Amino acid sequence: MTMSAVDADAVPSAAVTDTLMGFYARFGHLALDTVERMGKDPASGIEITDRTRRPCLVCAQGKQTRARQQTKDNGAHAPIDKVGEVICSDLKGPMTPMDHLGNRYMVNFIDHKSNCCQVFLAKRKNEAAKMLQEFFVKFEKRFDCKVHVLGTDGGGEYRNVDLFCKNNGVARQVTEASNQAANTKAERMHRTVLNMAGCMVFDARLPLKQMKDGSHH
Repeated sequence: MTMSAVDADAVPSAAVTDTLMGFYARFGHLALDTVERMGKDPASGIEITDRTRRPCLVCAQGKQTRARQQTKDNGAHAPIDKVGEVICSDLKGPMTPMDHLGNRYMVNFIDHKSNCCQVFLAKRKNEAAKMLQEFFVKFEKRFDCKVHVLGTDGGGEYRNVDLFCKNNGVARQVTEASNQAANTKAERMHRTVLNMAGCMVFDARLPLKQMKDGSHH
């Protein structure tokens, strides 16, 4: 999954046409109202040819979960006046089955102001630090900003990012490891991404090992 912000100059010259349900499936079973709003926005680059709505049984299968997610985020009172002031991150895994490249973990990075998100796939937990550096370089260059705070849980996979943050003037905000209520923005993003990936996989009748490919998409 790539960054969610869309550059104005990146709008395609010719709109992509499809039905409402077609775009619904393409966008990982995004809310139909949201898809319709996108279709009315010329900058979105899409044109809806048929707005007929149909029940979707795939969503019930792809978005099932056992626990209600918390909505209070530890970063609720963090300074978020500008893009890049607070970035949160979380690692999920090991997940089964692994994908065809052997990846078992998923790492996300989210900007609190814009909700811009990028997801990385990893074979090992200790790859989180390398992915953090890659994300920072791309994010700061794209948005011409400086990251001020990195918020993560206290999991061991993030211990080796402290030196990088110190050398780059990034403050660390650490919450209790394995406490979903303390880092819910990043935790909820995992659920959102996996919901969308699950819907695409079930809709296309692909094997479950393609879930992580869908997440990266």
